[in-house]
Amino acid sequence: MKKSLILLLFFVSSCMITHTRNAKIDFALETKESLENYLSDNNLEFQRNDLYSLNSIYTFAEFNDQNKLNLPEILFFNKEGKQVKNVFNKKECSNIISDFEQVNNLEIDDSKASFENLLKNNLKPLYFKDIKKDVVSAVIFYGKFVSSHKSINKQSFTWYEEISKYDNVNVLLVSLDVMEEWNLSEETRKSIGIK
Repeated sequence: MKKSLILLLFFVSSCMITHTRNAKIDFALETKESLENYLSDNNLEFQRNDLYSLNSIYTFAEFNDQNKLNLPEILFFNKEGKQVKNVFNKKECSNIISDFEQVNNLEIDDSKASFENLLKNNLKPLYFKDIKKDVVSAVIFYGKFVSSHKSINKQSFTWYEEISKYDNVNVLLVSLDVMEEWNLSEETRKSIGIK
């Protein structure tokens, strides 16, 4: 298991992110403070309780294996917590953000995890958050590791700013970065290019 994880992480260090073929990927060990500083440096007004990260290096590897490290990325869940099919272009995504109730009428993607399972098995809040029941949820991903290509995260931040204006929605801003608290071995850190 350990060898396959290291091989997978080696692959991650050389991958290119979909939507950003020319983005330089530069992994570093992050903390909640370094992520908050990054968001502040990008002039994003955020609520600490909206901030999440992946919960472990195993989730990071799983996300990579399933091509879920693509940025920018946003997932919508209807009020029952089921993920809707997400094949929106930028204009369609903006239309959904302006009228969240339509998410409840969109086709469900039964092959994807529910909002509850995503929270339970893959994400970790950086601070405590009360999750509202029976409302639409949006999970927005960003990655400090692609900060050399600012437009990638800028789109995620724009979505966050728009969605966070609404009261009756769960919005999570999820970092896909490698976290210091995962306590990676030196071998694993080196395999993904972290010194």
